[in-house]
Amino acid sequence: MDGNILCAMKQDQGAEAASSLSFCTGFGQADTHSQEIIGRDGQRKPNTHPLAGKDYRTITPKEVVALVENPLCEDKSKAQWIIPSTYAGADARAHSVQRERGEFWFLPLDVDGGNLSMDDVDRALVAVCGDVNRAIYSTRSAQPDNRKWRAFVALSEPVSGADYSDTMKAFNDFLGEASGGHLVADGALCRPGQLVYLPNRGDFYEHRVERNKPPLVLSAGHPIIERRGRNRSERAEIERQAAEDQAAGKARIASDGAGGVVEAFNASHDIADLFLEFGYEPECEMGGFDWRSPYQSSGSFATRDFGSHWISLSGSDAERGLGKETVSGVRSGDAFDLYAHFVHQGDFKAAVRAYAAEIGQDHATQRENMDPTKYFEPLPESEGDRLAPTDRPRRLLPVVNFEEAANAALTESARPLVKGFLDEGAFSVFYGPSNSGKTFVVLDLAYSISIGQDWGGMKTAKAPVLYIAAEGGGGIKKRIAALRQKPGAVVPKDFYLSAATIDLRRPEGDVTAVIETANSIGRVGLIVIDTLSRALAGGDETKDMGALVVNIDRIRQATGAHVLLVHHSGKDLTKGARGSSELRGAIDTEINIESGVIRVTKQRDLEFGEDISFEIRGVPIGTDADDDVVTSATVLLQGTKRGKPRAPTAKEAEVLDVVRDILSEPGGSVFTARMVALRYKSEGEQMTPDTARKHLQSLTDKRLLRSEGRGRWALTPGKLPANGQKSGNSTSEKSTDAVPAYGFGAEQVELHSEGSVFQ
Repeated sequence: MDGNILCAMKQDQGAEAASSLSFCTGFGQADTHSQEIIGRDGQRKPNTHPLAGKDYRTITPKEVVALVENPLCEDKSKAQWIIPSTYAGADARAHSVQRERGEFWFLPLDVDGGNLSMDDVDRALVAVCGDVNRAIYSTRSAQPDNRKWRAFVALSEPVSGADYSDTMKAFNDFLGEASGGHLVADGALCRPGQLVYLPNRGDFYEHRVERNKPPLVLSAGHPIIERRGRNRSERAEIERQAAEDQAAGKARIASDGAGGVVEAFNASHDIADLFLEFGYEPECEMGGFDWRSPYQSSGSFATRDFGSHWISLSGSDAERGLGKETVSGVRSGDAFDLYAHFVHQGDFKAAVRAYAAEIGQDHATQRENMDPTKYFEPLPESEGDRLAPTDRPRRLLPVVNFEEAANAALTESARPLVKGFLDEGAFSVFYGPSNSGKTFVVLDLAYSISIGQDWGGMKTAKAPVLYIAAEGGGGIKKRIAALRQKPGAVVPKDFYLSAATIDLRRPEGDVTAVIETANSIGRVGLIVIDTLSRALAGGDETKDMGALVVNIDRIRQATGAHVLLVHHSGKDLTKGARGSSELRGAIDTEINIESGVIRVTKQRDLEFGEDISFEIRGVPIGTDADDDVVTSATVLLQGTKRGKPRAPTAKEAEVLDVVRDILSEPGGSVFTARMVALRYKSEGEQMTPDTARKHLQSLTDKRLLRSEGRGRWALTPGKLPANGQKSGNSTSEKSTDAVPAYGFGAEQVELHSEGSVFQ
């Protein structure tokens, strides 16, 4: 039989069927009829919509065309949408249901970026599908200098729900290639239950309907169908390889002794539950297998849950190091890999230790009772190590009092130190970048404690201080001499400096020396160790941090002193102190020193205090042997008032309004960067989750929001400006240059005979 006759016969059948077609439709995002929905907290709950359990309305192709040619003008919350499937039951918005029952007669398109002209979009459609039955219209948020489009391509026969996502993926791939990458389709429309908003007139509206054209015939040899098959084969191979890699990974875990802990975690944690907890977005309100990670900025759902493991095809996930890279280049992991990444910043060993403590005994108790040698790598044994503990000579750290240190500053050569910092609490860390004033702040606080003087408007408990400057004493002594020049300064009797190197990495390093030195002074209230890296004696700040934590606990228990570590920020200042997350989990208080601001970033049992501003002031401390003036510096706190937070920028004020809108909906108490980005998208604006996350972090720094952990935020009570108080819109300029015509080759165009859905 002639191929053209067969093609025409099928199209005739399609045209006849088209006259009685109707598709699922509704009004506004909240129009969902399913019996259960997933709330903001990730939990299933009954749907209170008045039409819950009832079928959706339907709309015919003729009515769709009528809206394209004469659109309504409605608020987005009431705008009409369509799912281009004939299934319209109460569960029609569930992707899994449409995948099983749906029949799709349109291939939809959503183009938000690139400022393409309608001719650009139409030219791409013709290049991929031929001169077929189609409709194109601009979206409500489109503007003359920021054009956005939706389109439908009519089909001669329906695509089944099972084939729809893969068919749409191939369709989008070809559109991108045909346009040289200019046309980027929103991958969210690949989901079977995705809503496609119908025409809704805004300030700018254009449309085109090619009604007297044949529908697209997706025969077995059509390039879209062939691409769909290749994509499926490639994905199947990726999934097979990832499963093998996952099995090999489990074998490696079992061989290094962590298998029991990992298996216990995976047995009691469901991957889907963790996805919800860590800010993943499910493919529909009813759940499903495919998810979008919090790192993705595209509309696709690139992570699939296979029950025992997951696979991510997202390049953003790969950049963040989520999971493990497989031989095929994709990322894969299990439930424990999610826990290690999102809770322990990718530190697998720290995650194993933390969960082992959780399923065993209290973490602090476990550290207290654990054999410290389990944390340490064996080091070459010294002669002292071979002696019995009772035969080893008693070692005290060299100590000079405050007066001696200040006097020696003028005669001893100074050597630059890595700056450090201090805060109250059982175990604290002050961290910040180099040259941020950490050492000046810490010395000023330690001095105040040693004389019982208020500091920053806060009372101090007078107590002896042991300051261990592990990098030497020249520079620190000059700073001590500068403290003596402060107005009203007194010479403290209970401030002791030790310019000695120490080893808090090994079990029998200098822990005993620190303890005995502190006890020889008396009841020391504060021990400062400056800096953490020197106290590790050449160890690694990631894998050896557990050893340091164990030894700090031993010092605290034996002396009763508060131990304060001076530490550095990592290369990425937004991620806090560098090194293993085990340190942050063990400390009670964490303080950041940066840009002239002292800021609390963690409190275990206390409320967060306000920021304190400070300046570094130069001070002459005397003259050297050549009668040249020797100077140092002291810290000057900005009075006793706390520093006021900066006001939000115009864009941040706009984000706060978006947050307010999100939380005004039922059940809203916390939100994520993904939710903010999606809300912007629903209003026709572009904002990636990463950009939203930066704005939310800045608003957190300004104390207008508070972090709830794991990528979630909440409002700070009493801090949010009232509606209408935002200071303006974003000042960023939008591009006004349209993309030039593509010039597609005529050989790419396929023509078919008559038979139209859009009549």
